[in-house]
Order: sequence, then C-alpha cells, then structure tokens
Amino acid sequence: MRTASWILLTTVTILIVLGGLGSTFIAYFGAPSADAITPTTTLESLQVSEETATALRGRRGTAGAFAIAFASLLLFVILGPYRKGSLWAWWAILCSTSLLAGFAALRIPVLGITQGASTYGILLAAVIIGLLLDVSRLTNRRGGE
Repeated sequence: MRTASWILLTTVTILIVLGGLGSTFIAYFGAPSADAITPTTTLESLQVSEETATALRGRRGTAGAFAIAFASLLLFVILGPYRKGSLWAWWAILCSTSLLAGFAALRIPVLGITQGASTYGILLAAVIIGLLLDVSRLTNRRGGE
C-alpha cells in the first residue's frame, strides 16, 4: 500500500503544480476578461479601474506562485523521505495540507464566498486517502525516523 500511497500523493501534487501554472499563466498572460471574479462576472463586466484589475491579476499570480512552490516542496518530501518511510514526512504532509485547506476554507465564513473552496476540500480528501493507504507507518516503525 505504501507504493499506492506515494503514487496517489505524487499525482495530486502534480495536479496542484498544473493548477498553479494555469492560474499564473492566466494572471500574467491571459486576456483581462479571462480573470473571472465570480462564476458570472468578469473584470470587464464589473468595469473596475485598470489599476484594480492589475492588482487582482497580481494577486492571482502570487497565489499561483505559492501553489507551485507549495507543491514543489511537497513533491520533494513525497519522493524523498515519505517514499522511504519517514514518519515525520507523513505528519508533515497531513499538517501542511490541512493548514492549506483550513485557511482556504475561511473564505466561506469570513468573506461569504464559496467559489474555490471545494477545490481545497477535494485536495484534502485526496491527500488523506493517500496517507491512509500507508497509515501502518504510524504503528510500524520499520525504517521510519
């Protein structure tokens, strides 16, 4: 099950990198109308100032960059110490992904928007499934650190 675990986690992490790259590409190179704020409105239909549109695109680019960086670091942990059986890597993956999903979910009660929140729920669920495939490492200390 350890092999299935790290393969699933690697697949999820690669999808995060691809999503981050897509978001960054749209922010920096996409047409302004491609930067949706809600499912039914775009920057053009909101008639926001050019400075505001640029700031929103910059924030999207920054979020995409952080997604790429998070996923890259996660990938190194998965393909290195996690794959070798390190116990701390199991907990690090669970903790970092839970924090990401938890803080992203704050958009619902704080901002009153649900757009994008399900993405983090799906991410957390996939990571938890991947970690549960190798939950035996929590009780079996063979080769773990």
